[in-house]
Amino acid sequence: MSTAPVKDPLRNARHAVRQGRFREAKTALDVLSRQVRSSPEWSLLTAMAAWRLGDFRESLACAITSLEGYRELADSDGEMRAQNVAAAGSFALGDLSEAQRGFERALVLARQRQDLLMAARCANNLGNVSYYRGFNSDAIGWYRQAARVFEQVDSVQGIAWAWHNIGLVLREERRLREALVATDKALDAAQQLGDQRSVGWALGGRGETNILIGDLRLGKAEVVRALELSREQEDRLTEIEALRAMSLLARLEGDLDKSLELAREAVDLAERVKSKWLIARANQDLARVAHARGDAPLVASAVERAAIAYTELGATERSTEMKHEFLA
Repeated sequence: MSTAPVKDPLRNARHAVRQGRFREAKTALDVLSRQVRSSPEWSLLTAMAAWRLGDFRESLACAITSLEGYRELADSDGEMRAQNVAAAGSFALGDLSEAQRGFERALVLARQRQDLLMAARCANNLGNVSYYRGFNSDAIGWYRQAARVFEQVDSVQGIAWAWHNIGLVLREERRLREALVATDKALDAAQQLGDQRSVGWALGGRGETNILIGDLRLGKAEVVRALELSREQEDRLTEIEALRAMSLLARLEGDLDKSLELAREAVDLAERVKSKWLIARANQDLARVAHARGDAPLVASAVERAAIAYTELGATERSTEMKHEFLA
């Protein structure tokens, strides 16, 4: 007598998360039974989907629940994955110290399990922490380490992430030709992956690089498309970055009214998703537009808001640098 296969209630949600269909995954997870919702995997999948949708507080809470559940089961693989997502939640909410501890713990578990893919993800995430704190050399070191391992394990998604981040740091240091090479690699990987969400943020990074190089027509086309994709994919972080890049473009073109409008839109969205990093960056951009317009009160208020966000992040070096930019 044959036994009917056991139904896996998380199968559809798990597949949707892996395919990047995060709204679909969240909807599927929310309607499952209370029993299923008590499992650590349900909490982990919910944390992953919520993070991608910009619900960082829900993501962190669910990741911590998942982490506790996997520890009770002595499931080191689950613990490793939940620890990484919990650290990502802390990171998005601005607790860089807790994020660093979490990513380091996940990296230890990944190395113990010889999980190269997770080790690369942790290295990439530790690069993000270094970058936010203003330690660009350390950040590039982590990102390059991550890129090498992602290439070793043929993770196209990871390759796109790492090179996108390398391009970000190089842009900040105005090493623009090197940044263009990095963003080309990121976009090539994202297009190979065929994931429109990834194409959106990779295209936005290259578009901003081209704007800074001076190729405003190409940069504008790329950033506009990135903004469209971010909204289609409900990728709020990329949407904010695209708005910031478009504000920069308008400022360089001399349209300060449009630049101000876009900068304010970026600030408003950053505050809605409660990303301290993007609140800081968007307000710093707003201060630059206000300075170009000669609006001293707006410069002062935007600098103050950015400084508070940087300080809450623990990014004191960035706060100090920003104040020197406007108050020197």
